[in-house]
Amino acid sequence: MAVPFFFFRAGYLFFINVPEKFDWQWFKKKFQTRFFSIFVPFVLWCILGFIIDTPWKILLSVRHNTNYVFFLNQSSPLITIFKAVFLGIGHDPLVHLWFLRRLMLFVLLSPIVLLLVRTLRLTVFLVVSIILVCAVKIFDIQWLGYINGDMFSFLFGSALAINRIRLNNSNRITPGLTCFLLWVMFVIFLFLSCRHINYPTFLHYLLIQIRNFWGIFAVWMVYDSLKAVARKYNLRCNFFPNELISLSFFIYCCHIPVLGIIEFVFALKAPFEIIRYFGTFSVTTIYAISLGWFLCKFFPKLYSILSGARS
Repeated sequence: MAVPFFFFRAGYLFFINVPEKFDWQWFKKKFQTRFFSIFVPFVLWCILGFIIDTPWKILLSVRHNTNYVFFLNQSSPLITIFKAVFLGIGHDPLVHLWFLRRLMLFVLLSPIVLLLVRTLRLTVFLVVSIILVCAVKIFDIQWLGYINGDMFSFLFGSALAINRIRLNNSNRITPGLTCFLLWVMFVIFLFLSCRHINYPTFLHYLLIQIRNFWGIFAVWMVYDSLKAVARKYNLRCNFFPNELISLSFFIYCCHIPVLGIIEFVFALKAPFEIIRYFGTFSVTTIYAISLGWFLCKFFPKLYSILSGARS
């Protein structure tokens, strides 16, 4: 549910204050902010990941007498490097940035999204969108690979924001909690029924999408309701430290390039699998948080560029 939630939230927040009339100046400002918050960090992290990972793979190649360097022995090494670094083709350490590539495409398509939502009724737009997404998934239409659940998540969030449907307008916990409990019941029902009923492919995928988006609504409503109740009664409701939240994007981007190195060290030294697993996780997390905190404190401009000015 995390990936659909990310793209749903991205679409919702992108169009949250969209003007009533189509305005290219509004889109121009949005594109400018997304350029610095998405495109620039994406390019820099791709380059950094390549710089960190390549020497490591060369050392492994020498140690094991095997070619771990993806662009060697290729007919077009420069093209191969470009595809790997910026498109994530054949280069594992950069795979985790796929969601930024996809989000950049969705942002570029946002004017078309606005026109479609404004032209069609909300219900018609969502029904057509989910049918298209299910068809692409079921029939595995390769050339429409980006029109999948991620695209629908972005469209769904965008459509709600464009139609001025607010998810955080309740000061009571009951609606959100009720929605959450009903969603849990639906998840249990779906899990049990799938063990005994052989759903048609289209219906099964549709039920999965309903489960995902119902869960998004439920979690969002419960969180906002709790925050609203906390404000009403002057209660502190910080589920995570603000400093850690501000580092989340940086942590996500920076942990993968060195994860393989840390994992390799633990594989050599740790005697038990459980120690290797939790040791790798703990050291990687501490490293990412410490590096983010260090850059934020002593090199704030560099940190701002790498994190897309998230603070």
